[in-house]
Amino acid sequence: MKKKIQISSQIVGARMKQYHFKVTFRQISNFAASISDGNERYFNTPKANGIIAHPLFAVRISWGIVTKIFELWDMTLPAEIFSNLLHHSEYLIHHRPLKPGDELTIQGEISGLFPHKLGAEIVLKFDSFDQSGQLVLTEYVTAILVGVKCLDDGKTTHELPETGRIQPAVPLWEESLSVTRLAPYLYDGCNDIVYPIHTDVSCARSVGLPDIVLQGTATLAMSVSTIIRKELEDDPRPVKVVAGKFTGIVVPPNQLTVRLLKKGTNDFSFDIIDQNDKFVLRGGYVSIREP
Repeated sequence: MKKKIQISSQIVGARMKQYHFKVTFRQISNFAASISDGNERYFNTPKANGIIAHPLFAVRISWGIVTKIFELWDMTLPAEIFSNLLHHSEYLIHHRPLKPGDELTIQGEISGLFPHKLGAEIVLKFDSFDQSGQLVLTEYVTAILVGVKCLDDGKTTHELPETGRIQPAVPLWEESLSVTRLAPYLYDGCNDIVYPIHTDVSCARSVGLPDIVLQGTATLAMSVSTIIRKELEDDPRPVKVVAGKFTGIVVPPNQLTVRLLKKGTNDFSFDIIDQNDKFVLRGGYVSIREP
């Protein structure tokens, strides 16, 4: 019998080496194209304030960090500990929008580790600073290390933000989103977010999935685009916080429904169901800066 991998919360607080990333126009436009968002803010725009990145563009950066976790963190852990990694939630804080030419220095830490029914839940925090030293982005990535046992009750370096969940309610509005069979391939190829369960049927089935699945961050990005279009007059610049918890898989082709559940003065809560009325994202949240 294969021995179960074990891990303790002693790794919490570990910091990574600095990671550098330069944002380009092509990366920004490719990300928008990969989710079929033609908003001119992400392309060649005549508007005076120029091009900015989609609010979910940050995941393109952090994925590059996660794939280099053994290079960037000085940890003595078995390599297979991240072999079955399940992206569980995202929490992004935009101190200002990202734009072409931003030269980012990213500092990261392991902010939390907890037991989970599927294994262990790990929280990674990334702070991105621009070339002037200003903090422009903070991201919390939560993932499940499937089959990995947490040896203790877990701990965190500080209070972590929560995605939350709205009680069942009559949606304020619903919007349908079509997911084609090609969607995972486009998202993978345009953004260099490579994980074979999204593009390799054999790999997906080998880990118990029925077929390839759409990337969770693609689902979240598409829903945020819908919120921006319907509630912010197609202007992504005010977006400050984006959050969501991935609660189900999306097998393409599929028909998703974004449902706005609550609307405040400066924030919006939503969820997403698939064509079988199953939740694939809960705790969806967008907040905007004060005018």
